[in-house]
Amino acid sequence: MNNKINIRNLIFGTIMGLIVVFNIFEWTNFIIKYSKQNPKVSKVKNQKNKTNKYNNNTTENDIEYEVKSGYKYKKSNGESPTFTPRNLKYAENLINNLVSYEDLRKEYCETVNEIVKVDNGIMPGTTKPFEEVTYTQVDDAYREHLQKIAQIRQVFDTIYGNDNDLENGAGCHYTGTHWNNANSQYKAKQFYDSSIIKYLNNHGYGVKNSVNSYSKKENENNDIENTIDNTINQIDQTQNNSSSNSDESDIEYSE
Repeated sequence: MNNKINIRNLIFGTIMGLIVVFNIFEWTNFIIKYSKQNPKVSKVKNQKNKTNKYNNNTTENDIEYEVKSGYKYKKSNGESPTFTPRNLKYAENLINNLVSYEDLRKEYCETVNEIVKVDNGIMPGTTKPFEEVTYTQVDDAYREHLQKIAQIRQVFDTIYGNDNDLENGAGCHYTGTHWNNANSQYKAKQFYDSSIIKYLNNHGYGVKNSVNSYSKKENENNDIENTIDNTINQIDQTQNNSSSNSDESDIEYSE
């Protein structure tokens, strides 16, 4: 009797196990077929995960970066400017022979080449892209370089009389940048220093002692020309005297 019951239970368990295995097989087969027939549905979960990841990155970017006038910078978090307007002593160094005119032309071109980097999203004086620095840092660097450009111009303009001798002689020109036009629109003359003109005036250059250094040079040339004229006049006078003495001698001899 017990043997019959055990056999029945074994048969029943086997049948139920086969049914479970068959159902699992059928369900798996159904999912595979459905996925092949509906590929978009199968990607929903992955797409949702990607969207969440993108949103997380966007949130991080919003915290880490800021966009200003179309340029992306590292967020400053209330950073204060460090730029200070000042006399860079180009005039003093030039008059004291610490630098030459050629040195100033070279520095001018180097500064121009640095400042125009902003149009390529690079901070002047560095190789750092805007994403690695703040807008305040870029603005400070721009003003530092524009101050150099302005005051070297000021020295040449005062000495040579606003005749563009600097840029024509150096072979490089600062005509502004797109970045500056889109932001603070700084002008070079904003960075002039009145003490430069005063210093050069006191050393014989500029409007105080002459209208410009060309006038000074003209005066020097006039002095040379006057010397030449005086010399010629003296020669002429000597020749006239010699001629007069010769005439008197001829008269005396004829008598």
